[in-house]
Amino acid sequence: MKNNCFFQGIVLVGIVLAGMTQTISGQTNSPACKFDTIIPTGPFVQWSPDKQHFLINRPDTAGVYQIYVGTKGSSDTVCISAKDTTGNYPIVSCWWWVRHWDKRNKMQVRWAPSGNWILADVERECYQELTYTPYSLLLDLLETGWKMDMWVTNLNGSNWIQLADSVSALGNGVVGPTFTPDGTKAVWAQLQDSSLSTDKFGYWQMMLSEYSDTGAAGPRFVTTKNINPKGSRWIEPGNFSADGQNLMISSDIGMSDAQGQDQFIFNIYTGTTTNLTNSPKIWDEHGVFSPDGKKIIFMSSFPFRADTNSYHTVSLKTEFMLIDASVAGSDSAYYPGYEQLSHFNYPGYPEYAGPGGSVAAVGAWSPDGTAFYCDELLAPAYDYWSIDFKSSCGNTSTTSIAEQLKSTGIFVYPNPNNGNFQIENEAAGKQMLQVFDFCGRLLLTQTLEPGRSTIEAQDLAPGVYTLCISGDQGRTNQRLVIVR
Repeated sequence: MKNNCFFQGIVLVGIVLAGMTQTISGQTNSPACKFDTIIPTGPFVQWSPDKQHFLINRPDTAGVYQIYVGTKGSSDTVCISAKDTTGNYPIVSCWWWVRHWDKRNKMQVRWAPSGNWILADVERECYQELTYTPYSLLLDLLETGWKMDMWVTNLNGSNWIQLADSVSALGNGVVGPTFTPDGTKAVWAQLQDSSLSTDKFGYWQMMLSEYSDTGAAGPRFVTTKNINPKGSRWIEPGNFSADGQNLMISSDIGMSDAQGQDQFIFNIYTGTTTNLTNSPKIWDEHGVFSPDGKKIIFMSSFPFRADTNSYHTVSLKTEFMLIDASVAGSDSAYYPGYEQLSHFNYPGYPEYAGPGGSVAAVGAWSPDGTAFYCDELLAPAYDYWSIDFKSSCGNTSTTSIAEQLKSTGIFVYPNPNNGNFQIENEAAGKQMLQVFDFCGRLLLTQTLEPGRSTIEAQDLAPGVYTLCISGDQGRTNQRLVIVR
């Protein structure tokens, strides 16, 4: 099963990016974190650690979420998750409610640290709850981890392994896992009690395990233990900071209503928690450390706090916010130095979702810290965006693109453009220009002589590309945006 590379950052025809640059009032972050643009893209592409393969998680023609894998240099993807190669055949005792493998959703897909395996939360084969629930609502519940088990597969889907027993070890569902930077440990949340009578989202606990996928034993969790913070009943892991000790979590520690969940930094060794938002009537979730661990982006209902329903599940409205990891919030000084990055619920902004409203959901930083790739939930569907910064906001160890280009004597303008743009080569000697799509496919090559060159790329569809310039003084990459 193949799919064209529509997820390579294609901008829909008719969307004009001119004027999309926003100015954030009250800017308090460093110049590197100055907002640049927010650009519509396609579903996320996740590259393997060696950058030779990529995967995407999207619905098939029947609306079931499957896993598609592609190879660098090609726009084709192959579905690896629809065929049952597990030997996990229907359970006779639940034949009425059984879900065959091709009908079971595979979500929260991610690469294992080695790059040889792919992890996914897979919908259970047999459960009768919510049998007659609308499918869109069922998908919403599955995305939260409800009735999901944790599996791992190889790159062609021929070998599926369940990481732990679904009943005794994983309770009623799972969210995660999140790996430490060195790939040796994994943290995830497991659902202990799905009753909503006492807990808005059920009762969850956080688990820590050593992880290995090498040797004859294959992928496995080892020495699993419960590390749930005291006072937490709802918990969801984000990602680890660069030190491998501090973890972003969303939790209801110290509150009676999990809808007012806060953002915490949790040390997996000492068990200490630091509350970053401290706002029991504001929904703060899905915090993500930047690559250098100094910045955090999360979704929040704070901009709509005047509406007392804005932090409730059925009427939730959120935007993406940026904060320094060193900031701890308080009720009286909530959001000092925070920045609002998105405006999905604000008429007049290019990302405005319309009068029905939307939810800023979850995202991930680019490795160089210059962008944040994110989901916007328009239930049950998603839109996908790239929030771009002027420089390396989230990776201070990386020289910014602008600084790289300046240091090499290369200037690209205008950007965005309509396919025609100029490159000023002030460096000594010739440079090589290459343009790649989001799948890593080389689309354009041109030699740059010293001085000014005009690049004509009208054949490239509107979208987001990577522009690579290399020469005697090194190699630089820049995001290239083409609009019509």
